[in-house]
Amino acid sequence: MDESDSRPALCPSAKAEPGAAVIGVLGPDGRVGYLRDWLEIDQQFIDDVSREGRPEQRYRFANNCVEHHCAQWDGCKCTIIERVSEALTPIEEHSLQPCAIRTACRWFRQKGPDACRLCPMVITDTRDEADAA
Repeated sequence: MDESDSRPALCPSAKAEPGAAVIGVLGPDGRVGYLRDWLEIDQQFIDDVSREGRPEQRYRFANNCVEHHCAQWDGCKCTIIERVSEALTPIEEHSLQPCAIRTACRWFRQKGPDACRLCPMVITDTRDEADAA
């Protein structure tokens, strides 16, 4: 958990859009299983997987954290992992799942290994603000 890391932070719960990367797949147990390496996606991938619904409901995507341009940013941190850590108990695992983005992950930089123990339980919500009301 090195806040001074000079690399841009990556959002581990990004939308499916060209240039984003698949980092995990939702398993039958409702938890995300992570890929050892990420797979950058293009519009063709999005079109193909969108035939069965929203890609974010079946895959986890990472992309650059946009900080102030994101509704989840409170001015200094991502509020998603903060809210998740208040609502859920981390998975009790001694070792962390492999993760292709851990060292640059916004959530890992904020919460350390506890973020990794919560992350598999997060499914990206892509509802528009009007849909969420």
